[in-house]
Amino acid sequence: MAMTKNEIASELESAGLGRRRQIAGILDGLMELAADEIANGEDFTIPGIVSLKYSYTPAEKKGSRYKKGETYVGFGGVEQVAETDSKPRKARIRLQARPVGSVGKLKPGTKPEAQSAFLRSKAGKYVISRKNSS
Repeated sequence: MAMTKNEIASELESAGLGRRRQIAGILDGLMELAADEIANGEDFTIPGIVSLKYSYTPAEKKGSRYKKGETYVGFGGVEQVAETDSKPRKARIRLQARPVGSVGKLKPGTKPEAQSAFLRSKAGKYVISRKNSS
């Protein structure tokens, strides 16, 4: 479950790292700084916690990659003759968060009841049979 800004500020206050309002102000400042960097097309990293990677793919008009009747290299490196013009593409903005530092080395925990429920399912039984056959 995700913590809210106020919950994070309260936890850090109880750890003796400052007053809750000061910590909330610092978190707001980090948020604004990250938004400015990402708006400029830059990646943003909070050292030891997370790295936000920004990527942008511009829009393309119909027929900009290939026209009807032209040859192009398709999937698997096979040359093909286009039956129609290439499809248009919308612009794509992607923002990906990656843990860094000691946070990136942590493994997610699994709940024992969820794991046992999976192992009782059809897919879980298949996984067990594959492991036992090896």
